[in-house]
Amino acid sequence: MIQKATIKSYDADNHQVTVQPVGSLTTYWPNVPVARSIPGSDCAEGSLCAVLSLSATDPTDAVVIATFTAAMGEPYTPPIIPPTSYDGGEAASSYGSSDHLDGGDAASTYGSTEFVDGGTA
Repeated sequence: MIQKATIKSYDADNHQVTVQPVGSLTTYWPNVPVARSIPGSDCAEGSLCAVLSLSATDPTDAVVIATFTAAMGEPYTPPIIPPTSYDGGEAASSYGSSDHLDGGDAASTYGSTEFVDGGTA
């Protein structure tokens, strides 16, 4: 199980952290190893981390697999993906009404197709 936690302290000699699982007010997991690919400078107190727990009953059987510094409670903003139609309709384009980059014709069972070679699909 992967769980989000807050780093409370870092032991540079052993490359281990003490973490507090997000949502828990009193639970701390001491001496959790940190993946060797994560530098000690990324294990700052207060940073968030992803902890891979290999046992549901033994918190000592865990490892920190990622660290990040996003503010807790910060809402996730998904990337903006331009609308595309895969049902035979016209695809939306930010280049105006044509999806053809060179003015050529595109034939497709999926609607408009972008291409740059000047040929037809």
